[in-house]
Formats: sequence, structure tokens, C-alpha cells
Amino acid sequence: MAEFHNAGYRGLYNGETADDIFKRKKLRYREDILDNMNEDELIANLFRINQTKNF
Repeated sequence: MAEFHNAGYRGLYNGETADDIFKRKKLRYREDILDNMNEDELIANLFRINQTKNF
């Protein structure tokens, strides 16, 4: 599952993984990346997540 999320993040963030984003945003342990995004980032990520749901 982590590889799947990282692939999505890499596409939106010029190759950054979830760990890279976590460090860049200086998030604390167990903080969620999605809870710490601006509106544009959140919309792009929610769109990405929604498009990969199993129907």
C-alpha cells in the first residue's frame, strides 16, 4: 500500500515520496500529510485517490 501512495505523491510532487513530504512539511510523528495540505494540494490528492477506487 505504501508504494501505491508513494507513486501518487511522486507524480504530484516532482518525485517526492511520502517521507520526503513529511520531512519538508516538518510534520510530527503520526500527523497525516493530507491534514496538512493547502486547498490546491488537497483537491489534487483527493482527485487522485478517488480515481483509483475499486468499483
